[in-house]
Parts: sequence; structure tokens; C-alpha cells
Amino acid sequence: MTLNSKATWEATEPHLDASHHKYIVLHHTAGPAGQTVEDIDAEHKAQGWAGVGYHRLVYTNGEIHEGRPDDVMGAQAKGLNAWSIGVVAIGTFTSVLPPDVQWKALVNCLAVECHRWDIPVSRIIGHRDVSGIVNDPADATACPGDALYAKLPQLRLDVAKYL
Repeated sequence: MTLNSKATWEATEPHLDASHHKYIVLHHTAGPAGQTVEDIDAEHKAQGWAGVGYHRLVYTNGEIHEGRPDDVMGAQAKGLNAWSIGVVAIGTFTSVLPPDVQWKALVNCLAVECHRWDIPVSRIIGHRDVSGIVNDPADATACPGDALYAKLPQLRLDVAKYL
């Protein structure tokens, strides 16, 4: 299984410029900690998407992988895809938090994206916040899991300190 090349993304998906990056949407995969970008890419393709829907994937060991290129619209936050960068923490965080190494990598990744796109830390949101922003309760979700969502204020503080 091969991930799409940048050329494939550029030929097939809508493009965005920096003015579109207004939010960072945080997700969890709600899957096993051992999932890979290739696994997620295959799952998303099975749903009929062009490939992995997120821009960044943060593994439990702290590795950060690129998904979609930043200038390609994500498939991760219906109604806000054209206005956001999608970052996913690999694993399920409904009742547990990411391990420390993954938390630190999330902070680093989010800080880089905030800095790169001039996105205020206050605009790091959970996937579950999207339905309220786009005013579509039909798309409500529990993502990024109750435990991780409860720590979003701390995550924003940690990102602000990093910046």
C-alpha cells in the first residue's frame, strides 16, 4: 500500500492557500495505539475519500507524520475542512490521556502549525466543536475523546508556552 504522492494530491484534490488556515482541529483515531498512517489511509480510502484525511498524525511514540499536504483540503472536519488543519493523535482517548511522549509531540506539532499559519492558540479546537461552529448538529461527534477533550485548555496553555 502506498500513500498518495504530492503530485497525486495536487492533481485530484481542492487546493488551499494560507488564508484558509483558521483553525487546527484535534482528533483521535479511536483505534489501537499501533495504527499507522498507512492503516488510516486505507480506512479513509475504503470510505471513498482520496486518502488519509488529516494533515498531521502524532504517534504514541512521539513521531509526527505528514498526511495530506498543507495546501490540500482535509477530509477531517465536515463543514470546516476548507478552513482547518487536521491533527490526529493515534489511539483512543475516551478515558485515558496520551502518553507523555505523545503529549509533548502534540504540543510541538500544534505549536509549529500555529506559528506556520498564524493561527491563534485559542483556535485549537476538538473535532466535537466543529458542529457548533458550522451550526450543524447532525455532524456532532465525541472526538477527540472525553479525556483528551477535557485537557484541551491545558494543551492550549502548553502550546502557548512552547511558542
